[in-house]
Amino acid sequence: YRPITGLSHAYGDVIDGPPLTRAPVNLHIQPFGRPLLVAHVAGRAGEALVAEGPQAMQDAGRELLRHAFGADMLRRVVRVEATGWRSDPWSRGSYAHCLPGRAAARGVLAAPFDDRIRFAGEHLWPACFATAHGAWLSGKAAADSLSAVTPA
Repeated sequence: YRPITGLSHAYGDVIDGPPLTRAPVNLHIQPFGRPLLVAHVAGRAGEALVAEGPQAMQDAGRELLRHAFGADMLRRVVRVEATGWRSDPWSRGSYAHCLPGRAAARGVLAAPFDDRIRFAGEHLWPACFATAHGAWLSGKAAADSLSAVTPA
């Protein structure tokens, strides 16, 4: 385990960085305390990288890492993975979000519908929305809630 020196768990954006000039890249640094850095590239920039293929995505990730943290950080890279979420036939690159000022809508959707129906998903967990672990936590909470309901 080799944490990124000087950084704890953080979630933020890099804007105006190469190689994606003026395209924001969302970074999730050390999720769950693990020595990981996850970069999310959306929109036209992400679509272009998916079209170029995994090597282009890996190269862009390394360049972003160098730009954000300095060339010394590249020596710490052990492995790089790339996904083409945009080309996945089940998600087609979808990502849940709320419009500014509308985050409370998550709570409305997450509220029990009746004794038999609950909604769950990556868009509903209040502390980790738009994440895979938020989806898991939301689904677990919905299942736990339903298991507590006595059948009629």
